[in-house]
Amino acid sequence: MRLLFLIPFLGLISCSVKTGANQKMNSYKYFDCQNNITPTTETEEVLVLKAKELRTCFLENSDKIVWISSYWQGCSSQDIVKQKSFFDKYKDKLAFVIVSETFDIKEVKEIEGKINYPIFFIDPSYNNSRLKNSSEYMKDVLKENTTDEALKHTSVFVKNGKVLKVAYNADLTEDFFRSLF
Repeated sequence: MRLLFLIPFLGLISCSVKTGANQKMNSYKYFDCQNNITPTTETEEVLVLKAKELRTCFLENSDKIVWISSYWQGCSSQDIVKQKSFFDKYKDKLAFVIVSETFDIKEVKEIEGKINYPIFFIDPSYNNSRLKNSSEYMKDVLKENTTDEALKHTSVFVKNGKVLKVAYNADLTEDFFRSLF
C-alpha cells in the first residue's frame, strides 16, 4: 500500500528537477494581441508570452474557461498530446494556452508540430530556475487571484479571473472535464 502512494509522488519529484538543456534565446518576439502578432506552428519563430499579455489577451473578457498549461517537455508524465485531445473535444467551452516553462526550443518546436498547436515560451526575464520561473509567472498572470494550488499545478483553469480548478496531467480525465463544466 505504501508503494502505491509513493509512485505518483515520485513522478512529481522527477518533474521538479532543473533542466540542463535550456538554450539561450538569441532572438524572439513577444506575443502581442493588440498588433495581431499571432502564434504559428509553421515557423521556427520563438514567441514569448508575457504574463500581462496572457491576462489581457486570453483571461480578460473571455466567455470560455481558459486552460493554462505550464508545459515542461522533460517531464514524462506530462502528456501534451493527451491535453490537446481534451482541448479538441471541449474547444467550444475552453481556450487553451500552452506555455513552455523552458527554452528547449528544438524539442518544443517538435512537439508543437506534432500537436499542430502553438506553444508559447515563458518570459525569460524572470529567473533561470524552471519552477521559480513558473511560480513568479503565474503570480503575475493571476495577480490577486493567485492560489497556492495554482502555483504548484501544471494545468490551471481560469474563468473571469478566478481559478476554478487546478490539475496535474494524471488528473485530466473525462470525469475531471465533466465536473469543470
